Amino acid sequence: GGGSSSRILVADKGTKKGGVYIKKGKKKVSYIAPEMKYNAKVAKVPAKIKVGKKTYKVVSVAGYAFTGFDKLRKVKISRKVKKVSKSAFFGCNRKKLKVMH
Repeated sequence: GGGSSSRILVADKGTKKGGVYIKKGKKKVSYIAPEMKYNAKVAKVPAKIKVGKKTYKVVSVAGYAFTGFDKLRKVKISRKVKKVSKSAFFGCNRKKLKVMH
């Protein structure tokens, strides 16, 4: 193996906290997209995720993370997630979307 796919992690599948992440070093990850259907209304970005027996700290939300999720009404980002890309919500309806961070 050793391909780029090993850098992609999926956590909390099928829940509001469900997310797709990319590794940013040994214990750190960046949130790159919700792990859910495009019609999801709520997404949560936790401070840390557990994949298998490993725990990773979520350090950022990547650009375009929520692009295409037009039905989103609420996104809750943990206060411990320090960096949220300016383009994370590109294309989203910001009038209808409540972001808590």
